Amino acid sequence: MKKKIQKNKNEKMFASGEVMSLLENMNDGIQIIAEQQSETNKKLTKIESRLGDVEENIELIKSDIVDIKFDLKKKVSYDEFEKLENRVVKLEKLSFAR
Repeated sequence: MKKKIQKNKNEKMFASGEVMSLLENMNDGIQIIAEQQSETNKKLTKIESRLGDVEENIELIKSDIVDIKFDLKKKVSYDEFEKLENRVVKLEKLSFAR
């Protein structure tokens, strides 16, 4: 028994010119996608370099904050300074009164 091979009646044959035109359109589309990919890679590279700069700046800011905290711990609050000033004024009055 031989099997009969039936061709689908809906199959369409294309001429070589039509195939070439289709391939050219596909090549153009692929080229556009490749160019866009290249531009995207360039933008990502720029963003990565900016992120590196931001990270460096954050480290500098952290270092500066540590220095500021240390300096602030050495400072006296305004209330304590005012109390000390009043004590000095009283001591000066006592010393000048003699």
